[in-house]
Amino acid sequence: MPNPNLKVFRRAKRRTDPLSILIAGSLAKTKFVRGISDLDLILIVEKVPDYRFTLKAIKDVNIEVFIYTLEEFLKSIKGGNQFMIDY
Repeated sequence: MPNPNLKVFRRAKRRTDPLSILIAGSLAKTKFVRGISDLDLILIVEKVPDYRFTLKAIKDVNIEVFIYTLEEFLKSIKGGNQFMIDY
């Protein structure tokens, strides 16, 4: 049976054609706790689709997908956005 988390990755990739997919939050910091933590993905795209954020629950893990252009992402880092800095 295919991993349902991989389906989310593939769907996000297919819908947005990202330049990059980054893992952020607790998983990026190796502090992920199954059943408590969520999986945060940052998609860097050339053109932002109609939506900027999506949430998908798979079993006991919420997967949050945040979508930014490269310029927005770099501006957030420069502005001190810790979520972006810690990816």
